[in-house]
Amino acid sequence: MKLTHCFFVFILLLPIKSIAQDTVYFNQDWLVAEKENAQFFSTINKIKENQFLVKDFTIDNVLLSEYYYKGLQSAIDWTRLYEVGFNEYAIENGPSCDYYPSGSKKKEFEFVDGQQKGVVTFWRKNGKKEKEFFAVNNIANGIYSEFYENGEPSLSVKFLNDTLNGPAIYYYPNGGISHMGKFKKGIKFGVWTYLSEDGKPVAEELYQNTYFIDGAKVNISFPEGVWYLSEKYKVDDRLSFLFYRLGMNEDENTKDLASCLISLEAVPSDIGLIDYSSHRRRRLSVDVKRVIPKEKQMFFLPQSIAYLGNHTDSEDNERTTIVLHSLQDEVGMELILDCSSENYEDLKAEFEYILKSLKK
Repeated sequence: MKLTHCFFVFILLLPIKSIAQDTVYFNQDWLVAEKENAQFFSTINKIKENQFLVKDFTIDNVLLSEYYYKGLQSAIDWTRLYEVGFNEYAIENGPSCDYYPSGSKKKEFEFVDGQQKGVVTFWRKNGKKEKEFFAVNNIANGIYSEFYENGEPSLSVKFLNDTLNGPAIYYYPNGGISHMGKFKKGIKFGVWTYLSEDGKPVAEELYQNTYFIDGAKVNISFPEGVWYLSEKYKVDDRLSFLFYRLGMNEDENTKDLASCLISLEAVPSDIGLIDYSSHRRRRLSVDVKRVIPKEKQMFFLPQSIAYLGNHTDSEDNERTTIVLHSLQDEVGMELILDCSSENYEDLKAEFEYILKSLKK
C-alpha cells in the first residue's frame, strides 16, 4: 500500500512539473531586480521544445503583454529578457499582444523569426481602433489607416518601405472625405482635392517639380515636394499662377510662410525690358532696396531683371520680396517671391533654386 501510494503521488506531480514556469522580476527600468524591489515581473511558460510564452505583469498582477519566443540556445538567460543582445538567446516568434490595465487590447501584431509581419492593430482605451497597418520586416508596407475616437476613419494612406507612396484619403469625423491625393516617395504629388463637410469641392492644389508657363514659354521648377500650385486666375488681361510653400511645421500657416506669384500679360513690341519693369514696379507696394546683378548668378533667364525689397503686410509683419521682370516673345512676366523676413535666410536657397530654374 505504501509503495502504491507513493507511486500515485509521483504520477500526480508529473503534470505539475511539466507546466512549471520561471518568474523573473524587474525594476521600473525593466532591469532584473529582487522581488521585494520589483515593479514588474515576467512569467516564462514553455509551450513546447524551443517555444515559450512570455507574459509581463505589474507587481500587482495586472497583465501587460503576451509574447511568444523561439529559443535559439538550449540555455536561455531570461534575466536579460529586456537587455540589448537578448536576441542571441531567443527571438519573438508568433502572435503578440499588449494590454491596457483594464484588460482590453492595446496593440496586436505578429512576429516571424524576430521580424514584425502582417497586420498591426492599435486600440484606444474605449475599445475602438486607433490605427492599423500592414508590416513587413518591422516596417510599414501597404495600407495604413487611422481612426477617430468614435471609430470612424481619419485617414487611409499607402506606405512603401516605411515611406508614404501612393493614394491618400483624409476624412472628417462624420465620415465624409476632407481631402485626397497621392504621395510619391514621401511627398505630395499631382492633384490634391479639398472638399467641404457636405462633400462639395472647395480647392485644388497641384504638386509637381516643373511647370511650363505657356505664353512666356518658360519652364520653372520648385524644390521637390514643398511647393504647390494653389490657384490659376485671370484679372483683366493678366493671367496669374499662385504657388505656396508648405509650412515648416504642422502648426504653421502655409500662406503666411512663402509664396510665388507669376503673372503674364501682352506687351507691345516697342516696349523694352527697363520700361516694362519700371511700369510694373510703380504698381507694387514693395520697397525696392537694390537690383540683383546678373553677376550674382541668381538667375539666367535672358531679357530679365530682378530686385530685392521688403514690405509690411496688413498685420504689420515685415516681409522680404524678390521681384523678377522678364520679356519673352512680347509677353511680360512678373515673378514675385515673398516670405516673412524672419524666415528669409531659411528660404533663401529655395528662392535661388526657383530663380535659377527659369529657362526657355
